[in-house]
Amino acid sequence: MASKYRQRDESLYTEEPIDEKYSNDPHILSWWTDTHDLILITRIKRYRWLWHKGVADRGVSDDILDITPEATITHWRDIDPLCRGRTIKKVLTDFARSRARDAGLLSHLRPAEWKTCKLCGEPFIEDSLPLPLIRRIGINQIVFCGPCLTDIFFNDVSVRGTQDIAHDDALSYMRELASILGYVPPRDFGTTPEDTASLTTEQQLAIFEVLQRRPSIQRVRELFGSWFQALVDAGVLEDGTQQMVLGTKCLAKDGHVCLSLGEKTIDDLLSSLGITHNKEVLYPEGNYRADFVARDLFIEYLGLAGNPDYDAKTKLKQRVCKKHGIKLLLIYPKDLIARDKLVDKMIDALIDGGEAYEPTQARTRAHGQLSLFDGLERDSDSSTDGTTDDNVSHALDYDVNGQLYLFPDAPISRQLLLFPPRW
Repeated sequence: MASKYRQRDESLYTEEPIDEKYSNDPHILSWWTDTHDLILITRIKRYRWLWHKGVADRGVSDDILDITPEATITHWRDIDPLCRGRTIKKVLTDFARSRARDAGLLSHLRPAEWKTCKLCGEPFIEDSLPLPLIRRIGINQIVFCGPCLTDIFFNDVSVRGTQDIAHDDALSYMRELASILGYVPPRDFGTTPEDTASLTTEQQLAIFEVLQRRPSIQRVRELFGSWFQALVDAGVLEDGTQQMVLGTKCLAKDGHVCLSLGEKTIDDLLSSLGITHNKEVLYPEGNYRADFVARDLFIEYLGLAGNPDYDAKTKLKQRVCKKHGIKLLLIYPKDLIARDKLVDKMIDALIDGGEAYEPTQARTRAHGQLSLFDGLERDSDSSTDGTTDDNVSHALDYDVNGQLYLFPDAPISRQLLLFPPRW
């Protein structure tokens, strides 16, 4: 690993000089608005010293392009000499940097601070961490130093898993992982930055220890045949014959009471997709209840599929749905270990059910899950000159995937401006 991963006391992010020709480009200023400035402010507050860089695969130019009409961008690109020989993203990034400086927007920047590493106790400066490490913990909870994180994420066990783990120790790993996360862990957990960036600092500390015992994919196959069977043997998932060891009731993030970790995983996924849903909704007849109803789609989690009585009840529900023209989606425990496929399955069912639900929207929000952010916070800035408009109180903010939102004044309403499919 390069030496920059091993130091604690030097910033890795020296600011590059700004070419002054971008400072007052009249062609960009002709369509630039206060909302564009608000984008810069929001990024500066949230991304701090990384605000103009391609964090989570999105740079400041992506956000500018997302709220600017395509016709405006096309016209500007055709007439602005700065666009000749350079990509429009580079031009917009350089303009944004100069704009932030000249308009005083950098006053919103919170500089890097000295911290004490929660793992080794050594002091370090926040911006000494390389971007790949920041992506794994979140920019607003940098409490671990670069050398410690490098040892955690880039050792042989973290990258490939251990081949020497015993059967009972592997089961213990499955149980601990599911208990810390609060959902059914996918088979590739720990291999992408988003897996740990979404966790609290306390969860990260626990996960870091557990990941040092992660069995390799080959070892899981040797011991259990598959990741799914390993979760079943560990009591994390049902197989139709045994009760889960992690308890029968748990609370989803939206407050719904779920009867298994599988149900909670589905409930939390629906919430992350922005899909309004209810639990335990009665069928039109038969005194049956659906696990979930999302719009007009009934969703059943078949945690005990394979049990004869359970399967018979499922068939009765299918007949009721067919009789009443109800769209029914069946989700099996095996579906939970491949998140991307489950997302596609849900979205396709909603579309087939006649709902005007944009698939790119949901997939962009779900794939990759949480990146550098661990939540949404309302920003009271509504203008860049210190004034406020009581009639137009709004704020721009990013969701957990870095997608841009406009929050109207209505307390719960969230109007999504864009879901750019750039993944």
